[in-house]
Amino acid sequence: MKIGKVSSRGRVTLPKMVREYLRLHPGDSIFYELADGTVVLRRLEPFDPGFHSALAGVLDEWNSPEDETAFRDLEAINRNAERLNEEAEDVLTYQTGLRAAQ
Repeated sequence: MKIGKVSSRGRVTLPKMVREYLRLHPGDSIFYELADGTVVLRRLEPFDPGFHSALAGVLDEWNSPEDETAFRDLEAINRNAERLNEEAEDVLTYQTGLRAAQ
């Protein structure tokens, strides 16, 4: 666990291990999520307007009731994967805390 300080201007330097873990580079965007007295920091993936524009032109073919069902199934799988990732992060945090306490 790392401890930091808030500067008089409200700034916090992210420790190198956090920057490396999130693959953050100068100019990257980050997302803050507030929940239950905790702040979760996530790397925000860059937006590519050209890719999204090209993709939008072909998405009409994926607009049937069967596709909607498939997308709902994928969303459920994604939610489950996110939950598993959160559990893995909790285990990693616990293990890191144990190592730091030794």
